[in-house]
Amino acid sequence: MRGAEQVRPSRVPSGQSPVVRSVSVSAAVVLVSAAIAAGTVACTSAERPGRAQAAASSAAAYASRAAASAAALASELPSPGQTKVFADASALQSAAASLATSHPSSVAVASSLKARASEFDASVSAEVEKGRASAQDRLKSVSGAGNAVGEVSVKGLPNSTSPGKRMALVTVKNRTGRTASYAVQIDFTDSSGKSVDTRFVSVPDVAPGKTITALAASTSAPDSAPKLAKAERY
Repeated sequence: MRGAEQVRPSRVPSGQSPVVRSVSVSAAVVLVSAAIAAGTVACTSAERPGRAQAAASSAAAYASRAAASAAALASELPSPGQTKVFADASALQSAAASLATSHPSSVAVASSLKARASEFDASVSAEVEKGRASAQDRLKSVSGAGNAVGEVSVKGLPNSTSPGKRMALVTVKNRTGRTASYAVQIDFTDSSGKSVDTRFVSVPDVAPGKTITALAASTSAPDSAPKLAKAERY
C-alpha cells in the first residue's frame, strides 16, 4: 500500500485464492472489534497505557488506509469479487474505528489488527495483478480482435468519479450455452486515436446468459478515451 508503513504480510498458501483468504482475515478483524466493544481487551501489566494507546491509534490509521486501498483496487475485480472485498474492507474499517476509540487498549491487539490489515491489502493487490497477468498472457496468442468482441462492451466513466484516473466500465455478457471465461484488452487513446495506455481485465467463470462487470483504470492517461481492443472467450 502506497504511503503507508510497511508490514510484512503473511504468505498466501499455494493454490488458495488471496481474496478467498481475505474472508477469514475479515472474520478475525470482526472478532477483534467485538472484543474491544465488549471491554474484554485491556493493557497487560507489562504495557504502559500511553504506549498501548499510541499503538492503537497507529494501527487504526494504518488499517483504515489499508481498507481504502483494498477497496479501490477491488474495483478492478469482476463484480462478484468486488462485493466480497467491499464487505471485508467495511469490516476492517469498523474494527479500526473501534480500536481508535477504545481505552484501555492492548499493544498485542493493535499489532494483530495492523498485520491483518496489511495481509488483506496485499491479498487484494495480488488477486488484481493475477487477473491482469492472466488476461495479458491469454491474449498474446490471439490474432485480430478475438472471438468475443460481440459479448464485451467498454464505456468510459466521467473523470469526476475517480480524479487522476481514467476509468473504463467493462461489461461482459455470456451469450453462449456454457460457462466461459473472458480475457479483455482495453486501449486508452488520445485525441488523435493513438493508444497511450493499455490495461487487461480477466473475467472468469461467467455462467450462460449472465452479465458481469469490472473496471479498468489508467493512471498515466487520465484524459484518454478507452476502447475495446481485444476480447477472447475460452
